[in-house]
Amino acid sequence: MAALRKLAAAATTSALLAAPARAAEAPADEAQAAELRAKLLALAAAQRERTDWEARRLHQLMRAVDEEHSRERAATLEKAAAEDAKAFAEERARTAEQRDKSDEAAAVRERAEARADVRRLLTEYDDALAAVWRGKVQGAESEAHGKARETLLAEIEAAANERDDAPRLQTVFERRPPKRPSPPSRACSTVPMATRERQITSRLPFGRRRRDDCSRASRQWRAGGIYLASTPSAR
Repeated sequence: MAALRKLAAAATTSALLAAPARAAEAPADEAQAAELRAKLLALAAAQRERTDWEARRLHQLMRAVDEEHSRERAATLEKAAAEDAKAFAEERARTAEQRDKSDEAAAVRERAEARADVRRLLTEYDDALAAVWRGKVQGAESEAHGKARETLLAEIEAAANERDDAPRLQTVFERRPPKRPSPPSRACSTVPMATRERQITSRLPFGRRRRDDCSRASRQWRAGGIYLASTPSAR
């Protein structure tokens, strides 16, 4: 392209320089020069048009390259953004999973603590209930033992009274201090009281003898550490 421009410029210059020398020549040279000038102008116009086309084409190519680069850059950015979003989603999922695991572990720990508290409370309640029942059972047993003891003591005392009334009365009568003899009368006798009691008791039947002993025992009282008995009535 530059060579053609130089060639056209050289031809134009040589033609212009040779024009005064050939002024005297035939008019055919002028026509030829004009034709040559027209060709040169046409060639220059074609060259400018081609240059403009090449410039437009180059601009189009550059714009296409820029667009391609822009598309590639956009694709790269989209890919990077997608990868970042994927990584963020994975990280968020891992965080959520770890949080769920932590919450589950905390819930399990809380449930275990709650079960331990419930077991402790149930154990304390069972212990308290057992203590109450033991107290009730011990109280009932103590009451039953007390009643049984009282009943047994009453039975023993009754049996002892039944067995020991006559000997005890005889012992009391024997331990009774002797009285001064009184003059004989119809209501009294010179026979000692204990001997008279034994004589009277020996003559009575067994049942009546026991009733008389009980009646005499009921009339006894204690005075000065010595058991005294009333004088038996004459039968």
